[in-house]
Amino acid sequence: MSCLKWRKEQTTKLLATGLALPRLEVTNEELALILPPDVVERKTGICSRRIAIDESVSELGAEAVLQACQSADISIEAIQHLICSTNSGEQWVPPTVARVARRLGYRGPGFDVNAACAGSATILRLALSLSSPTAIVATERVTPFVSRLAGDWPSVIFGDGAGAAIIDPGKSPVGWVGGMNPDGHDWIQVPMNEHCRMNGPKLLESAVPMMREALTGAAQQCGLRPQDLDIIIPHQANRRIIEACMQEMNISSDRVVITIDHFGNTSSASILMALASANNSKRLQRGQWIGFVAFGAGIIWEALVTRLE
Repeated sequence: MSCLKWRKEQTTKLLATGLALPRLEVTNEELALILPPDVVERKTGICSRRIAIDESVSELGAEAVLQACQSADISIEAIQHLICSTNSGEQWVPPTVARVARRLGYRGPGFDVNAACAGSATILRLALSLSSPTAIVATERVTPFVSRLAGDWPSVIFGDGAGAAIIDPGKSPVGWVGGMNPDGHDWIQVPMNEHCRMNGPKLLESAVPMMREALTGAAQQCGLRPQDLDIIIPHQANRRIIEACMQEMNISSDRVVITIDHFGNTSSASILMALASANNSKRLQRGQWIGFVAFGAGIIWEALVTRLE
């Protein structure tokens, strides 16, 4: 697997996280006309997901960032950079980060990233190279891009929401690997003015080795094996994919953060939402080695390993 790698002498100070969920929770039973509830849970691990009805992408993103700032006791004015990941912005222009900034009253530099479902990992990597503190937010409202037709898997897989974190680079190793497999450019796609299309068998076939090799490569940059990591936060695409990948690497389930059961696949927001969920449940501690691994449409993939201060 061809990839780019780097290693930096720094840890990651995770100052705070934020999690924004739409009010409406929709169970598999409520989508039974699309696919049988038991089949959805068995094949994906999803029991329910949040669907944004009144909430916008920028509203969810701003709520998550505000939570993180309040938790870190940092003012919006103190944020040095604001990076936003989304595949579902409200408009082509301006970028979603500008709409989030308007809601927050933020006037510093910022930009959007679209790396599909790998977006959370991408903006975390970018935050480590910027002056601190940096606010990163991944916010998605992807459910309008599904058809809701009988038998349509994207209609039961995806959910909406936002996750945010305040990052302050530290001073020991960070390992990263990333790359693309353009042969899979059409395995997940949302054509202009159309609904999401997905080649499930191809994704299942490639996702496990891709995630395994990526996480192994990032860990090696820090002189570690995947088994040495204390917490692993994968993109929440499918529980079967996550479990198969972790089993191949002999990683126990208690070290893996799973949120797909109640959030569904929230595209680029899934890793930051899972990070916030783990932080809220007190699973994150100083000194832990933490690994992030993601893949998304493109096929874009990356993994990052760092130590929390």
